[in-house]
Amino acid sequence: MTKLSKGKMLLSQLRALLFDAGAVVGLVLVAYGMIVWVLRQPPCPWLDSAIALFSPIITLLGAGAVVLSIYCRPNPTTPKMLSKYVTAPIVLILIIVVMTTAFVRKEHVPDSIILGFAIATSFGGLMRMFPRYHEKLNDPNY
Repeated sequence: MTKLSKGKMLLSQLRALLFDAGAVVGLVLVAYGMIVWVLRQPPCPWLDSAIALFSPIITLLGAGAVVLSIYCRPNPTTPKMLSKYVTAPIVLILIIVVMTTAFVRKEHVPDSIILGFAIATSFGGLMRMFPRYHEKLNDPNY
């Protein structure tokens, strides 16, 4: 096992805590939504307004973190050059544009934009998690 510096260890622990917290927040929102929708319980107005305000921001930050992870090591699958130098920067710029526009206009970001980022970055992350065997068929070292 490699010995990590205190700074790297702290950063790793902080990242794990942040990711765990994000997952818990997402599951709590799903649970609340299921209670209100499936069980037909009355919604909580203050919670709904907080969710409407913060969930798009958290979703965009999470999407940005997924995109930024392409530049972190180790990566289970080496990122494609197109992803690293074109797609990821474009997505990061779009996230910044969306968040800045929402802040300046003091408006909520449309759901289609939030869901589009969430879907795209989820699948982008999945592409890097699994080996691309079809690309290795012609590789003599594989």
